[in-house]
Amino acid sequence: MLRRASLKVGGQTQQCSDTVGPGRVIASMPPANTQVRTRSAVNLVESSGSCHVVVPDVTGQTQSGATATLQEQGLTASSATTTACDASSNGTVLSQQPQAGQSVLTGSTVNITVCNTPVIVPLVIRKTQDLATTTLQDAGLTVNVMSTSQCDASLYGIVVSQSPSAGTPVPNGSPVTITVCAASSQSPALSKSERGAAS
Repeated sequence: MLRRASLKVGGQTQQCSDTVGPGRVIASMPPANTQVRTRSAVNLVESSGSCHVVVPDVTGQTQSGATATLQEQGLTASSATTTACDASSNGTVLSQQPQAGQSVLTGSTVNITVCNTPVIVPLVIRKTQDLATTTLQDAGLTVNVMSTSQCDASLYGIVVSQSPSAGTPVPNGSPVTITVCAASSQSPALSKSERGAAS
């Protein structure tokens, strides 16, 4: 239309609108019906879509999944944790505000509450590295692995220490550092007292 009127498009900006569809012009500057010189530039304001969005249901999702779902709808997530929940729900969203189905402005914040009950660190000393890692991950913990040659060669590949120690309550998702014996038969032999410390 501007070309037919011997005008050209200047700057283009976007603005939400509940009445004008996406990509359509909401307003122009100079306004319509203003007399201007031929080939003058006209700045356009285009609709980016509705100013409102329906809040999706993110309960039961993981925190990262819920955040992604909300962002896809043009919303932001603000998370808080609670220990007043069952351990089987660890890491998942228990509640949200505003609730699902409500209409809110695009860009609004949705508050989500995530279950985060304490996890009791399991005993993994004397387990292989793979088994120890699986045991800790199944408990909802992450694993950091270190190695040491200050151990008996017969314990090669076995976890000789862990931190935090078994029985310690920690938040879900906490890291546990395990130290794995890397001594070989060529490593210097440990004294009897050193072998006792590594066992």
